[in-house]
Amino acid sequence: MSEPAEQASSQPSRRGPDGSSKPLRAVLYIVASMAVLSLSDAGAKWLAPHYPVAEIMFVRQLVGLPLAIAVVAATRGRGGFRTRFLGAHIIRTGLMLVAWAAFIYALRSLPLGDAFTIAFCSPLFMTLFGFVFLREQVPALRWGAVAVGFVGVVIVLQPSGTGLGPAAIAALGAAFTWALSTIWSRKIAVAESSETMLFVYMALATAALALGLPTYDLSLRPGDLWVFGVAGVSGVAGHWLLAYAFRYGELSLLAVFEYTALVWALLFGFWIWGDRPNPTVLLGASLIIGSGIAIARMESRRARPDPGESEAAVELPV
Repeated sequence: MSEPAEQASSQPSRRGPDGSSKPLRAVLYIVASMAVLSLSDAGAKWLAPHYPVAEIMFVRQLVGLPLAIAVVAATRGRGGFRTRFLGAHIIRTGLMLVAWAAFIYALRSLPLGDAFTIAFCSPLFMTLFGFVFLREQVPALRWGAVAVGFVGVVIVLQPSGTGLGPAAIAALGAAFTWALSTIWSRKIAVAESSETMLFVYMALATAALALGLPTYDLSLRPGDLWVFGVAGVSGVAGHWLLAYAFRYGELSLLAVFEYTALVWALLFGFWIWGDRPNPTVLLGASLIIGSGIAIARMESRRARPDPGESEAAVELPV
């Protein structure tokens, strides 16, 4: 798929998610996205012992959909609500719903940090899928950074004693399905605005989850209403930022920076549930963060424009 002609003509300096992408911009978006999505997942873990998985997902979508509509209306107008790739959006939404359902199921039994650690097989899958399906050229240093980050994930997981129980398998399945969904996100992001991607996902996901309404109790505890609100709003913000990250960066680059969500998982786990990471966990997290910093420096140098290139040609509007 290629960027629509009218969009390319109105924004001539915009760089698509290919070799001419803006990696530093993509990194900022993915890091911010991981922070707010981790907050949404912490809310889901808080709610998971008290509500069915599908009900948590439905209420979260129901909270976020009006916000998504307001964002699209304010930034794109009526055109932001139309898509020419409904089939691709349906596949993407289905994959993302499966990933979220499996991850929330895992959160019922696993500490937040452990669930995130297992789910961090996803960046490895993302790099492989980007190389195999999208034919992205992955520099050796980036492969090395992903490998170092994955070693850090294994180190973090080792002392937990989680094993391959149902919750761990669900988290692993969530990682695999999420990685598949990024392939579709990447393809759609070439041709459609981030706001359109946000709206279509929210609308399709809400409609799909609404099919289960006859089975939902929806007797929400008053003390949980604010948690649903935080989870819904942060979920919308996270998906909006994620769509921009996919527009401006390659999967193999973004994969490394998904690891930053582990930092937020450890922080939220300590703040809310009192989970204290041991020195081994901190060692693994250091490897994960270090791999991200290394790849960011490499990509920043590689993307630096030639002195003769005009500023207009490299300026990227958000």
